[in-house]
Amino acid sequence: MSKGKLIVIEGTDGSGKRTQSELLYKHLTKLHIKSAMMHVPVYESFTGELIARYLRNEFGRLNPYLAATLFAVNRFQFRDKIVNWLKEGRVVVLNRYVTANQIHQSAHLHGKEKAEFIKWIGKMEYEIFAMPKPDLTLFLNVPVLIASGMIKRKPAKERKYAFGGKEDILESDLMHQQEALKQALRMAGTDKNSRQINAAGKTALLPKAEIAAMIWSEVSKFLKIK
Repeated sequence: MSKGKLIVIEGTDGSGKRTQSELLYKHLTKLHIKSAMMHVPVYESFTGELIARYLRNEFGRLNPYLAATLFAVNRFQFRDKIVNWLKEGRVVVLNRYVTANQIHQSAHLHGKEKAEFIKWIGKMEYEIFAMPKPDLTLFLNVPVLIASGMIKRKPAKERKYAFGGKEDILESDLMHQQEALKQALRMAGTDKNSRQINAAGKTALLPKAEIAAMIWSEVSKFLKIK
């Protein structure tokens, strides 16, 4: 595989993105496929500290254009690292990416305003900041009430940015999460490089291994691995 590939795991908060990103990366490594992984936003960074403060509600509700720019600049900080990984021919697994900005920051916008805003984020990140476009995006479809329950059970080590708190300003807003999920599924159904992974049953998240198997089915087809 001479050219690297960028694979993004997306979904609403509490859908299991971190776990599945790590499982995919471990599986690629086990198969001796050159790979790399990153969780974004990167909180342990100059802009990441501001994002953490925003999510802790220290600034109140920001205009979505301002909030989206903050997350985009955080990604841009690590653009060179991602690009270099791709140049090295690695399969790069990202937990969240530009699509997270689009589905979350557009959650309180509607109709034409929402569509224009999503395009604006794409122009900022892919054209102005020249972030590489994903080769494959996998959206984890998890009902909001199930995902909300998973957030409450997250270990404190994953909540450092929120000082160990259980929910941040976006996670605690179930209407926001519902709108974000609708937009995620809309994008999964219209983007030819995106796939939807139904990661939950009627009342609970499916077992980790079962979700990972569905993800690997899509990734192996994409990478042409038998």
